[in-house]
Amino acid sequence: MSVWKGIRFFIGKLPSFTNIGFQLRQFKWHEPRLDFAGQTWVVTGASEGIGAAIARTAALAGATVIVVARSADKMNALQADVTTSLAKGEGLTAKAKSLGKIVPAICDLSDLQAISELADNLKRKLLIDVLMNNVGILNNEHKKSPDGFEMSYAVNLLGQHLLSERLLADGLFNRGGLIVNMASGGLYNQPLNTALLDQEAEGFDGLMAYAAHKRAQIALGDYWRRHGAAAELFAYTMHPGWVRTSGVEASLPAFNKVLKPLLRTADQAADTALWLAQKRPPTRDNVVWFDRKQRSPYLFDDTRTPHVTTLELLARLDSDLASAGITPPDFAQNKT
Repeated sequence: MSVWKGIRFFIGKLPSFTNIGFQLRQFKWHEPRLDFAGQTWVVTGASEGIGAAIARTAALAGATVIVVARSADKMNALQADVTTSLAKGEGLTAKAKSLGKIVPAICDLSDLQAISELADNLKRKLLIDVLMNNVGILNNEHKKSPDGFEMSYAVNLLGQHLLSERLLADGLFNRGGLIVNMASGGLYNQPLNTALLDQEAEGFDGLMAYAAHKRAQIALGDYWRRHGAAAELFAYTMHPGWVRTSGVEASLPAFNKVLKPLLRTADQAADTALWLAQKRPPTRDNVVWFDRKQRSPYLFDDTRTPHVTTLELLARLDSDLASAGITPPDFAQNKT
């Protein structure tokens, strides 16, 4: 990305993507209290940040929330916090005290075998109403996943593809189920492509890899919605704006330092995901949801023309699963 393009992006989206934009838009929102009583959710990357905010609010609204992450300590702390709040009667629904809960599930979401085992465990236990593909990382240095892929590719896209398609192929969604992909404003910087998904160490560009992963999430969400229509599946891709999280602080320290007073809170970032789960609004292909509205996923002309088709993206993902010894799930086996 050129310096000028980056400056345009930063200045152009400064008010909108920060908490300024959220607070201004919030004045127009008049929605009933969230109610997810009796639902079962799976939220990845939910030990802290946006994922924890989503999980906590969904549980307080009566959902059983399976939180998936590596840190048992952080997930247990979230579970204790929610349990205490519900015991005090701080739930958002009348049934929340008896129904809402957090269920920790330890899983390294960069490890394809661990994800397969997670899907196996879920298959034995429940039907799912909501899957929040929230986990995401931006690496400034090249690292390898347990299966030999670039780490951010394994976490941001390949692992999400495997988990989502396993749950779909195994019929684990209730009718009217929902998938929400947590993307990022970074997606505006790349067209749909496979060239930057799994980069080698030489010339590694973590920002552009992250952008390519997040752009690809839109294509996957649209594909799942089309092929899940018979089961009334809903699928959306959203971005949360610029958020104050430990991940942003570690990956973009200068950005975090300059904008920290203006960055959104985790609860603000979680708002659209929770609203989508409540409302299930109609949607179109190739849009990104931001602050409760579907918006164009393009800001720059050079990202409008995809370099690959969705089927080519899927073929690449399935090929990478196969190379790691994982049988690609047969959801929508005749891919169109």
